[in-house]
Amino acid sequence: LLFALLALPALAEDFKNVEYVRAYDADTITVDVKGIPAVFGDDIGIRVAGVDTPEIRGKCAAEKKLAIKARDRVRGLLESAKTIDLLNVERGKYFRLVARVEIDGTDLSQLLLKEGYAVEYDGGKKTKNWCEE
Repeated sequence: LLFALLALPALAEDFKNVEYVRAYDADTITVDVKGIPAVFGDDIGIRVAGVDTPEIRGKCAAEKKLAIKARDRVRGLLESAKTIDLLNVERGKYFRLVARVEIDGTDLSQLLLKEGYAVEYDGGKKTKNWCEE
């Protein structure tokens, strides 16, 4: 198991039915991964793949307000979810785990994009200035 975790940067993996812990903002959540020893599987920070959302510690009041609204939407979805799956889990920049998050079969990134809480993001330079709304 430890070998599999160490190999994580090289291989994308899926983790089904993880347990929601908290959402810092709409694109940064924390989960417990069942079936993995707590030292490796509890309180795991996940960067939601494919999107950028407003920052809680944003550059202006408007961004902060949007960030809280987006975060609260994600919290509501995760708190009421029957299943949360992490798909294509990989290491991103800053050595963070990045994953596609599915909530009851719905792709969180696509939902956030559709509802206007996010813009597409490929992990490079951020393109959206949330203060210019």
